[in-house]
Amino acid sequence: MRATIIKTSQKNHHRFSSSLLMALAIIMTTAMLLTTAGCGAPRSDKSPTQGKTNQSQPISVVASINQWGILAQELGGDQVKVTSILKNTKVDAHEFSPTSADLATISQAELLLANGAGYDSWATKSTSKSVTTVNAASTIGAEEGDNPHLWFSSEVRNKMAVAIRDAYINARPAKKATFTRLYKAWSQKESSLDKKLKAFAKDHKDRPYAATESVAYYLLADMGMKDATPQAYGRAIQNESEPSANDLSDFQSLIEKKKIDFLVTNPQEASDASNLLMGTAGKSGVPTVEITEQVPDKYKTQTDWIGDLVNAISRKMSTADGTDSTAPSQSSDNKS
Repeated sequence: MRATIIKTSQKNHHRFSSSLLMALAIIMTTAMLLTTAGCGAPRSDKSPTQGKTNQSQPISVVASINQWGILAQELGGDQVKVTSILKNTKVDAHEFSPTSADLATISQAELLLANGAGYDSWATKSTSKSVTTVNAASTIGAEEGDNPHLWFSSEVRNKMAVAIRDAYINARPAKKATFTRLYKAWSQKESSLDKKLKAFAKDHKDRPYAATESVAYYLLADMGMKDATPQAYGRAIQNESEPSANDLSDFQSLIEKKKIDFLVTNPQEASDASNLLMGTAGKSGVPTVEITEQVPDKYKTQTDWIGDLVNAISRKMSTADGTDSTAPSQSSDNKS
């Protein structure tokens, strides 16, 4: 009996063990299937409607400098949210170094607008592959070492506007009509500015000016004027080195003999040399035109800013010619 009982217990234990093993096998097999399915399917952190939501939101645009940021805003209206990193007219733009917060802002942009030509190389170093970049220098093939003040070129402004418009349409195809309309409105204002530049050039072709720094070279070239800045001085400034005593003496002689109609100065690139030349101009009765690199806060559009600069230069030319000017008054951003 005992033996039978033992045999019965062993049989039941065997059945229990078999059932337990089968259950464990089923559980393990199920777990393996779930794990395999989880590994094979790509994970998505986006909800099914997130892509559509992004399409309805303003495009996140970051401009390295506000010269292009202000254009981006005009071309995008309320369909874009523009952040300009460098917008202070009181700093040396060529020595600017972005903060960690600036770099974070750039990295999160949907569209980055850069100037290029070595002016803002810090901007493109912070972008990911998902960020679309529009580079002003690339629109005309300008490279590092070329004059980087491209926003003052009529040709570059037009090419940059087209590139920005196309980038907007590519990012938000459903808003193509809006972006096309805003571009046409900008183009009409730019065309009026271009007519003003050509009219000035017609009356002042090859009139000489000089500059303590080449900020307005493209603008004054579009206005038909001739850069009479002594070449040795210009090379020194372009190479970011101090001009020699002879360079400064030659420049002062040019001013004192009134061989130029006016002197262009850049307050963001002030130095002992530029201050000396400004003093020489003041003593010699040669007008000065102060032109910043960044857009002053009071301007809402690029064309308004440049149009005011053209008016200021027109007044200086009227002073040089000894005639009155009816051009509207420029702000304190351009001083005599």
